[in-house]
Amino acid sequence: MTTGEPPAAPASRGKQFISSLLAIPAHERSRALMAMRSSLHYPDRMAPAAAAYVLPALPLGIHQEGTGPYYTAAALYALWETGSRGRRGGYPASVGGALRTLKAKGEDIAAEAMARDLLRLRANQAHRVLQRAVTHFAHAGISLNWARLTDDLINPDWGKVQRSWAYDYYYVSRTDRTTAQPSTASVDSEKE
Repeated sequence: MTTGEPPAAPASRGKQFISSLLAIPAHERSRALMAMRSSLHYPDRMAPAAAAYVLPALPLGIHQEGTGPYYTAAALYALWETGSRGRRGGYPASVGGALRTLKAKGEDIAAEAMARDLLRLRANQAHRVLQRAVTHFAHAGISLNWARLTDDLINPDWGKVQRSWAYDYYYVSRTDRTTAQPSTASVDSEKE
């Protein structure tokens, strides 16, 4: 018997992964965050200490060669979690949306520089800029959509990811500027 409703869409790999990291028991959390964060200091971003937390959290079907982006996502999440110290701000955003929020909070130069860097770098080069961005987000209390970031990092179409981040940063910023401008009717009435 059918209910007439479509079946629920399966959770994204990013959502499955981040849900597993969030389920780490409280008594292990500090050690897990430290281990995952240590991946930022490895050239391949795969710290041996992080394996105990990253590998069990992987969605089924991930081959060894495809684990790098998951280590990166876990390391960035751990960096944000320890840097934010419980400050959470607003709806979790994409990287582009979080950069836009950072810009709105007065960090125009930093946000613009990171946006430009993320849009020109290849996927395997972006982790350093993401590390810098996540540090800024944590200190400013800006939330990220960690499932989406993980999905972005594992996406083989890096150009599509960059276009999405650019849209979230530049297009919406442009829209915000446009709506802040006086309407042409008020400009015309001032001329009379």
